[in-house]
Amino acid sequence: MQFTRRHFLSTTAALGALLSASPSILRAQDAPSPVFGGTITASMDLEPASLHPLFGNAATSDRFIFNQLFDALLRIEEDGTLSPALATEWAYGEGNTSIILKLREGVSFHDGEEFNADAAKANLDYVISGEPVAPHVADFADVESIDILGDYEIRINLKKPSGAILAALGTELP
Repeated sequence: MQFTRRHFLSTTAALGALLSASPSILRAQDAPSPVFGGTITASMDLEPASLHPLFGNAATSDRFIFNQLFDALLRIEEDGTLSPALATEWAYGEGNTSIILKLREGVSFHDGEEFNADAAKANLDYVISGEPVAPHVADFADVESIDILGDYEIRINLKKPSGAILAALGTELP
């Protein structure tokens, strides 16, 4: 049987008549109320190579997982601007060769250890030490050293002025 224009029009008319006879199909107030809680299952195009942010193999899909497990020093918003995360404030020092970060108080790691200037320095020192051979270590190539200025304040000393380091602080590690 060939599907003609006449078949199409008659089928469309029959469907229209069916829907108009049952207006509740289209009424939003007849929809069930939302149920809160439960489980959501999501899929990704790549499985992360590691749950360590420096060793991720896919810059975008890894973020979906890392953002559920870790907080970074800064947060990169959808429009590309930076906002506070573990660092509540940040400012470039004289000559733009350092960045001073004030750190959030009252934060603990998953194991209960306190997040403070010592922890932030230890993490950053590990990255710039040359020990980890990982794709994202290069994002910190402009970092010379880290100084502790107070219990919740650090200074990141740069080899040269760098705007790219802020993006790394927003995506890589605490």
